[in-house]
Amino acid sequence: MKTKLFGGALALALVIPAAAFASNVNLAGTVDTGGTITMVSKHSPSTGKYKVTNLKFSGVKIHCTAQNSTVGANTSGFVFKVAKDGTFGATLVPTQGGDNTLKISGKLTHKGSKAAGTLQIKGDDVGTDDGTLNGCNTGKRDWSAKAA
Repeated sequence: MKTKLFGGALALALVIPAAAFASNVNLAGTVDTGGTITMVSKHSPSTGKYKVTNLKFSGVKIHCTAQNSTVGANTSGFVFKVAKDGTFGATLVPTQGGDNTLKISGKLTHKGSKAAGTLQIKGDDVGTDDGTLNGCNTGKRDWSAKAA
């Protein structure tokens, strides 16, 4: 009898730590003028906190001095800390040259399974889908994403 009880306790002990690991939700959606956005919402049960990682977008329309184009960005490696009210955001600059900024903000809802916000890229030396262009601005663009 003691052996079975110990075995059951051991099985329970192995299950409980597995539930303590962070849960990841892949989110995917669209940007209002065209384009797509993806990210990962991570939740830590032990702290109750969320963070957003691997935020990427592509195919977003941008107006530049020379021509109109589309643009994308990959913020992998940057971790967006999520406030208690679900909001997150940052102003990022390119790591390789460029005199431009990406402002992105959002809010996680529905236990990290939905998000919505705005993004804007503006400045010079913007790496667009048609090459590096100057005098560029996407304007403030709304985006939304949900569990994929």
